[in-house]
Amino acid sequence: MFQERRGTRTVKDCCFQGRRLGVRAGMVVAEARALVGERPLLLARGSARRVVAALKRLAERSLRFAPTASIDGSDGIILDIRGCERWLAGRGGETGLLDRIGRVFQGAGFEISTAIADTPVVARGWCRHRPGVESLDPMGGRNDDRVLPVGVTMSAIDPLPVECLGLDDQVVERLREVRVRRVAELRRLPRMALPSRYGPSILHRLDQVTGRVATSMVPAVAEHK
Repeated sequence: MFQERRGTRTVKDCCFQGRRLGVRAGMVVAEARALVGERPLLLARGSARRVVAALKRLAERSLRFAPTASIDGSDGIILDIRGCERWLAGRGGETGLLDRIGRVFQGAGFEISTAIADTPVVARGWCRHRPGVESLDPMGGRNDDRVLPVGVTMSAIDPLPVECLGLDDQVVERLREVRVRRVAELRRLPRMALPSRYGPSILHRLDQVTGRVATSMVPAVAEHK
């Protein structure tokens, strides 16, 4: 999405694939186009209200897959499938669930990436930043890299860029200034020194990663007509 001021178009927001290529809010659209290269670039005039409304409708429709669905930022949906193990067991398990979600969304014209993990923050980060992720790629019966087994959270995300944690852009830039680019490098820093350097939210986010602190979710409620 872009906004235009005094004849200059700048990026207001972009999808996770754009962010992986280096596109950031505030960037001139021409610079973003250069980063995207020959990949298709879809431009739309930014409207936060329209985006939220569209995501809300998608979250409501996602209630067919899980008891709870919530909007995640400007381009994501989180499903809470805790307690659904028996229901999933007879339907292809977690891989079968992701395959069904992929078919429905791709059939509606969406290009998506999906993941399952212990906590919402890790699922979001793994979905968007795991090695080689471009779009949904069903594994055809092989070990499904979209699903992180219980207990491997930190070892899985340690090699990922700190952006996968959903930190503010300013915090990410300050971390990069001291050559902290990966989650493992961030976790090696003295924990008690982090708030004074990068603000209190960074410890809160790290605790959300491990599940020590719950991630708040606002469930979507399907409208009955």
